[in-house]
Amino acid sequence: MSEEHTLKLTNQCHSKRGMSYDFRRHPDKITVRITPRESASDTADWRIDASDGPRGDKVFTEWGATKREALVAVANTWMQRAESEGLPLFDWDAITQLLVAVRAL
Repeated sequence: MSEEHTLKLTNQCHSKRGMSYDFRRHPDKITVRITPRESASDTADWRIDASDGPRGDKVFTEWGATKREALVAVANTWMQRAESEGLPLFDWDAITQLLVAVRAL
């Protein structure tokens, strides 16, 4: 695989109550935001938002008892809706590995 088509973690920063991670696989971008439960009415302990880059025109939100569970759920939602929403396909296993490498999961 050429260097430009390799998925890379390009930015990580604090965002509101959690962390935001930007990934790029030329020319596509995806942003993953991980936040903990904020109130008793939240669905589960961890929330993950996945959006099509920093602008976030398309955002999918999923919840899980663990960060990894929430990531699997948002990955499944992204993959199921990618074609109908015109979203790029990403290697979610690679995203998971990169998040593990920076101790986000």
